[in-house]
Amino acid sequence: MNSFIKKIGGIFFLFAKRILRFTIRFVLTIAGYFLFAQSLYFFKWPFEKKGPAKIKPAYTITNDFKKCAKKKYGLKTYGVIGSYYGTVSNIDISFSSDEDPSTRKLRTLVIELSQDLLNRINKNTEVRPYLSNYPFTIQNIKLSFTIENSSSKRGCLSHQVKCSAGKLQYHTNIDEGPTIQLFEEKYDEALAIYNRTHPDSLQTTSSHTD
Repeated sequence: MNSFIKKIGGIFFLFAKRILRFTIRFVLTIAGYFLFAQSLYFFKWPFEKKGPAKIKPAYTITNDFKKCAKKKYGLKTYGVIGSYYGTVSNIDISFSSDEDPSTRKLRTLVIELSQDLLNRINKNTEVRPYLSNYPFTIQNIKLSFTIENSSSKRGCLSHQVKCSAGKLQYHTNIDEGPTIQLFEEKYDEALAIYNRTHPDSLQTTSSHTD
């Protein structure tokens, strides 16, 4: 009887030993796969194809442009979107301010900033090889302006101006009410008005190219 019990106990012990070995191997295998995956993430797979390089001159241009807009016009930048990898095809910058300018001043703001940005891009020889088209035109940039005046007698007055696809769009709303489009004009028309009212300013260019 005792020998039978010892025999059964030996079988269970051998079975438990095998189970333990299997469990250890399984855990070590999973841990090995996990560490291997982590090493690929942190050290990169040596045969992985690299994507297009970041275009540093484009970052330099937009950063300097934002600083100038803040210093000269008191504008705050709250959003920059652009294709800065491989090829520069578009630049989208959003500004905000707490002033309450007239439509004429808004137009002046858009024209001067858009022309400034285009000049910075087209005169920069380092970024030129990466441009999707040269010269860069107004079709390649988008500028948005949100100007809020909380001290207005009519409540919190907000103006939005968008320069996109060769057009200027003027919107307004009061106390976060529905946005109302005031009017729209072509960029070339706004540019012509600006040139008539600012004869002593630097010569600005058309949005079209030959």
